[in-house]
Amino acid sequence: MTEEMEKNFKDLEELYKLGMLDAEGYAFQKKQLEDEMARENGQATSTPPPISSEAAEPPPLPEMPKIHVSVGGKKIGEFEREEVIKKIQAGEIRRDARVWKKGMPDWVDAGNLPELEDCFGPPSDSANDAQALTKKGNDAIDRKDYAEAFNCYSKAAEQGYADGQYNLGYCYYAGEGTAKDFAKAVELFRKAADQGHAKAQRHLGNCYNNGEGVPQDKAKAVYWYTKSAEQGDVYAQYNLGICYDNGEGVPQDKAKAVYWYTKSAEQGHAGAQSSLGFCYYKGEGVPQDKAKAVYWYTKSAEQGDAYAQRNLGIRYNIGEGVPQDKAKAVYWYTKSAEQGDAVAQSNLGDCYKNGESVPKDEAKAVYWYTKSAEQGDAGAQSSLGVCYYNGEGVPQDYAKAVYWFTKSVEQGHARAQYYLGICYIGGKGVPQDITKARYWFTKSAEQGDADAKGMLYILPRG
Repeated sequence: MTEEMEKNFKDLEELYKLGMLDAEGYAFQKKQLEDEMARENGQATSTPPPISSEAAEPPPLPEMPKIHVSVGGKKIGEFEREEVIKKIQAGEIRRDARVWKKGMPDWVDAGNLPELEDCFGPPSDSANDAQALTKKGNDAIDRKDYAEAFNCYSKAAEQGYADGQYNLGYCYYAGEGTAKDFAKAVELFRKAADQGHAKAQRHLGNCYNNGEGVPQDKAKAVYWYTKSAEQGDVYAQYNLGICYDNGEGVPQDKAKAVYWYTKSAEQGHAGAQSSLGFCYYKGEGVPQDKAKAVYWYTKSAEQGDAYAQRNLGIRYNIGEGVPQDKAKAVYWYTKSAEQGDAVAQSNLGDCYKNGESVPKDEAKAVYWYTKSAEQGDAGAQSSLGVCYYNGEGVPQDYAKAVYWFTKSVEQGHARAQYYLGICYIGGKGVPQDITKARYWFTKSAEQGDADAKGMLYILPRG
């Protein structure tokens, strides 16, 4: 089959899934494409079957995904297309209801879904209609006309419309079109949340979690996250997973954390995918499975999550859950390091210092060690100290070496403790002091550093 013909078949299936072809039209056009493909291959096309009193068995049709429907911010269920059309005709679903189905990146207005747009009458032009006002406010937000949006949302909220209340609350929360006022935001989020508005429930949870506009109350945060998550809100599901993971506002429960991370991850949330990868890697709340950890890290990393990119780099570097591939490790370390992840920056520094899948470049190693060390990474601080001590990638500078070793030992880094002992025993960057040298060698040896143990063995007793 040619690429063009393959594309034609995929396009036909997509048209059917979108509801732009009925079953009969799909079957007819599929037959046309099959005959055309047969002609291209020099085969005889199939002849029409003889007329029979029994209906021919229809060709198998691709499964059409159900349409998830949310009205006023509250999910009411998932339905076949025909069921949705009946609800539209009954007035239960309006054009501004939110809909989503598998394969779509985000929720859209029902009136904008191709297979439903012809089922609605013309949009309301009433200046006082709450739904129309909210839509007008949304359009103003798109234009960054926050004052107009605030005005529209205020009028919609006055009519008790949940989506208007939520959006007005967000204006107060973010300071869009009005001064920031967390207390007012909470008041409006609560009004919408009490009507079942999922986003308002999630934002109210955030306010309780952070103590914004209300006293901080982690248990109430969990309450509202749960309300929202049960309606399918991807962000609330992730936040609820974090609460169970860390035992915040609820007893710690790693299995429940995995449950909510999975719900969110399957909807494409990068943070949830990364957290789920970590759960599989550690075997927390789920049987340990490093291949599944890599799967979820990859999903998240491809969306740009720096933490997942770094962890994926580590997995490729040591070959856990995936065949070892140093080049891919460098690729993912770089992606993460460029976003400011301190551990990835330190690991990338190691790659350049040792020439692992990149040309050895001590200056680049120093660059990345410095980026990481300035963020407080103890390993990078120690490695940077070594670079200054030996003059690798930078001019030799014992004082700077001591500076970075000291920063690192303050965090208990064993190797930095050893090197600081070396500085004191040789009087490099500090006055020579055998007592202090012994102190740091002892600290390092207690953590198992073999070189420090050797120095204690040969150091004069005193």
